[in-house]
Amino acid sequence: MTFEQYLKVNCTDGNIDHSLRAQIGSDGHPRFYIHPSNVSGETLDFVVTDNQLHPVYVWDGMTNAAEATIIPPDIRAEMDADRAHAEKILFGKETKV
Repeated sequence: MTFEQYLKVNCTDGNIDHSLRAQIGSDGHPRFYIHPSNVSGETLDFVVTDNQLHPVYVWDGMTNAAEATIIPPDIRAEMDADRAHAEKILFGKETKV
């Protein structure tokens, strides 16, 4: 999901308040995650470089989003369409969606 999609879905659902946590990654780039406040919803992680957002993939068991993987641009759309297949490409493993 892109940041734009996240905002559209949440605004449509009436979720206008969000929690955002920011930090500087080991690569020196700002990273953040965002989640709708006080409601169940998807949490998204991003890295910011040159005023552009890059989705970050945090896999099961990872506790530090600052060490997560930036999704290559050619796989982003595929992950939205078929997350399990994209995880297999990225990490060589099958996962249940």
